[in-house]
Amino acid sequence: MQIAEKTGNMTDNQYGGRKCRQAQSAVINKVLYYDINRTNMREAQYDDIDMRSNYDRELVRLVTTEAQVKLGMHKEDAKFMVDFVENQRWYVKTGFGISDECYEYENSAPMYGLGQGIAWSGPGWLLSSDTIAKCKENNCTGMEFKSPMNQDIKVQKSEDYFVDDTSCGCNTKDVSKPTIMHQAQHNSQKHSDYVEVTGGLVAADKSNFYHIKWEFSNGNKVPIDQDDQDKLILSQGDGGRREIKRLGINQEHKTLGCWVNPLGENVQAYKQMYDFVNTWRGRMLHSGLSPKLIRQSYNTELLSQLKYRLSVYMFTENQCEELMKMINPIILHSHFLNKKYPRSLMQANEQYGGLSISHLYDVSMGMEKSKFLLMHMRRNDTTAKLFTIAMQNLQLECGTEELFFNLDYAEYSNMTTNGWLKNLWEYYDSRAIRVDEELKVTYKKPREGDKFLMDVLGKYRHEITPIQMEKTIKYDNIWDFLRWQMWRM
Repeated sequence: MQIAEKTGNMTDNQYGGRKCRQAQSAVINKVLYYDINRTNMREAQYDDIDMRSNYDRELVRLVTTEAQVKLGMHKEDAKFMVDFVENQRWYVKTGFGISDECYEYENSAPMYGLGQGIAWSGPGWLLSSDTIAKCKENNCTGMEFKSPMNQDIKVQKSEDYFVDDTSCGCNTKDVSKPTIMHQAQHNSQKHSDYVEVTGGLVAADKSNFYHIKWEFSNGNKVPIDQDDQDKLILSQGDGGRREIKRLGINQEHKTLGCWVNPLGENVQAYKQMYDFVNTWRGRMLHSGLSPKLIRQSYNTELLSQLKYRLSVYMFTENQCEELMKMINPIILHSHFLNKKYPRSLMQANEQYGGLSISHLYDVSMGMEKSKFLLMHMRRNDTTAKLFTIAMQNLQLECGTEELFFNLDYAEYSNMTTNGWLKNLWEYYDSRAIRVDEELKVTYKKPREGDKFLMDVLGKYRHEITPIQMEKTIKYDNIWDFLRWQMWRM
């Protein structure tokens, strides 16, 4: 795998089993796809594809061929791998013991699967999924995201993988396809065909998709849920035709342990966090563990579960406070302190005589989100480009020269679209954090002396109407007049 990474023989689509790649990044990518399309009010289709017993279906001869071509695997090593798989015997192990009979490779019924839990199964699927991604690049039209201020910054994606969990999407179409859904049907069928070539099978019953369009209603552009005629049907190698389940646009779905939704809904996400905390709290109350073990359980069990997901979720401070109300009494009791103990001391570090128990709002919205934002921006990877495009869109919605992170959230938030970055901005504003790092998302003035309209007029927007202001404004030239009309629109 190191050879493949160094030589660039792996696409950017696979996030599982690779160095410096995290499952959260794959989910954050998906959230950013949702956010950017929602900001631009762009028709889009998204699907989550699962596979059935994938490692048990991988074709070992195909994997060894790919390994020789892409990784430089020696032919003797490839031969050993094939011989090993073809000479395996499978026994059934249950609570009553191991079966006497077994099944094995036969010429009449060949079995090529690499098998679950074997070390080479993961890298083998990375190679096969890489081949699928490269084939789809030439035969499918997926998602495209462009910077509103720099056309050199763009992202084109057909899918993201985390091992065998696949997230596909489509917001552009080929000229030969009349609609986005026709393009999505083509993409999904191609993906299913390529998976079957590698020996796998798409589990249509465990897959799902969304389709979102926008229309004007009462002067506003709003998302609409498409009718039941929107269908994705796969024709599979066994002759069957199987339909992928369609989800409503307000319905959340679970991906890599996180609940997400194209419109930013987080009801199921919060319920999941609440259940984690409530279950842990109940166990600690009746466990009989020592105070030290309770504190260790909080840090190693509960906090780890929460931090993994909170880097993706968009919760308010009040929502996080509800979770802390269940956690605080348990932690304070383990320190032999009263539940009324001052929260400022509880959250302070040891230097100030505190307990170093961070509020979940600081852990999730602050530390975890900031960590992923800065990590990807410094790597300058695909996620960094998505962050840049999303930040430029948010900056454009604010319409100011100042970086949106440093603006008053209460003043400007009502003009922007909800999303991952807006949630982080809300946290920075609540903690008076100023962002000084150069993010290259602000717009440059074309001429000396130019000013942004929102910098000039923004402070008046709550005091007088545009009609009243138009009566008093003075136009120095036609360009000032046109800018004013654009601001009114």
